[in-house]
This record gives sequence, structure tokens and C-alpha cells, in this order.
Amino acid sequence: MCHAEVGKQVAGKAHAHKPAEGDCLQCHAPHASDHASALRLSPAELCVSCHQEVGKQAASASHPHGALTDARSCLNCHTAHASDHAKQLSRDTIGSCLACHNKPIVVDKARRVASVADLGNASMHKHGPIEKGECGASHAVHGGANAQLLVTPYPAAFYQKFTDEAYALCFKCHDRGLAVQATAEKETRFRDGTRNLHYVHVTGPTQGRSCRACHSVHASRFEAQIADTVAYGQWKLPINFTPTMTGGSCSPGCHKVQTYDRVTPIGMPPLPTTPEKPKASVR
Repeated sequence: MCHAEVGKQVAGKAHAHKPAEGDCLQCHAPHASDHASALRLSPAELCVSCHQEVGKQAASASHPHGALTDARSCLNCHTAHASDHAKQLSRDTIGSCLACHNKPIVVDKARRVASVADLGNASMHKHGPIEKGECGASHAVHGGANAQLLVTPYPAAFYQKFTDEAYALCFKCHDRGLAVQATAEKETRFRDGTRNLHYVHVTGPTQGRSCRACHSVHASRFEAQIADTVAYGQWKLPINFTPTMTGGSCSPGCHKVQTYDRVTPIGMPPLPTTPEKPKASVR
């Protein structure tokens, strides 16, 4: 038998590809082919001949996933015969994404996809879906209609007037009350006494700040996904977040040092309607 190793792989892995368990000729030409590995069609064409819904999604995507557009296509993420990972991924979910996204990806002169290499750092706190290995909870992995392959539109602007539509992606998992209730207790730990500081920043009478203003969406040194810096125009402002047992403080470029405490309220002043001008030395 020539392809004994393939047979062992199919028999020994947790997730076998159904065609590989039966008739190899469903995918391979027995004598000759114009495609690598004697495939009957290119990887993309061959896969979508069975996985038609995925094919339709990829073909109609206004924002295609680059992993599907090169010659290897589906094989960039999936194994053809068998795998120990669900959906026949060649690695676990995070490992599959980091195979490409462990470094910045230059799309064109105007756009670059940032690295998410921190996902491989065991000391970093991961966003909930990522901790569960569910990148697909936020991203349309085969291509979609929204920037950054997000399953729901999410504003890129620093200032964002609150609407349910603008924050629909966040509310897939997070309690809406976290943003819309002026007072809170169990809904959030970001509060001064019962004054809900998410409401103050996002929904209150001053200009609403996007979640991106303070949070890292993938991984952070802090449990609450607090970012180290926030992009504001050409500036990268340090947030200088310091947690305490019952609250914390931050000293970003957009306002003076402010402290909050869930047990003994500090009495934080209202946020300014426009940020203070950053110091010129901060770049």
C-alpha cells in the first residue's frame, strides 16, 4: 500500500474527513491532474463542491478573508484527511489564526492588519470568546460584509454616540445594562459606589466613547481587557490604569488622574466634553 500513512492518519485522528474514510477518488484523480496532489480541481473549487454554503459566503463577501484567496485556500486552515481538532483545523483555533496573524499583514498601501501575537502569550488575559477558542464568535472566518471580518458592524471612531446597533457586537455577550444604566451593582465592576462608569463614558450626557477607547479586544495585561494605550488621531495615549482591590485609577491623556472605588465612592467629577490636549512628548 503506497499511502499507508494517510490511512493511519484517518484511522487515528479524532476528526476524519468523510471522503477520506471512503472513496479517495472523490477528491483525487487516479492517473494525472493539473493540480497538486493529483486533486481533481483546485483546493477552493474542490472544497466548495461539497461545502456549498461556505462557498456562497466566501464568493459574496465584500470583505474576503485573505486565507481563502491564495492557491492553498481552505488548506491554509484545514487538513484534507483528518485532524485532532474540530472542523478539521490543522491546529487549535488560536493556533490556526496565529499561523498568519502572529505578525502584521500588509493588505495595501492604505491598510495593514495588526498582529494579534499576544494571543499566544500565556501571561495575557484573553477576551472571553478567545479564551474559549471561539474567534468565529466575532469574526466571519470565511469572509463577510463588515470590516475586520466582524460578524456585526462595530464603530472604528473614538467618539461614538450610543445606539443598540453600534454596540450590537458587544451585546452579543455583554449585558446591555452595563452601558445604559446610570447606576449599577452586579452589572459591572467599573463603578464608583453604584455610579456606573461605563454609562458615564459610553452613554451619558458627554460625548460617548467607543469601547475601543479603553479596552483591548483580543488580549491585555489586565483582567478587564484594559488597554495600555489608546489611539486618538495621530497620538497613542497611555491609559496608565492601576487596579486596586475595590476599584482603580487611570491617568490617560484625555483627562486628569481619576480614581474610583466600588466600596467607598470617591465622587468622580463628570468627564469633559472634549479631551485635554495631549502633551507633545507623547507619541
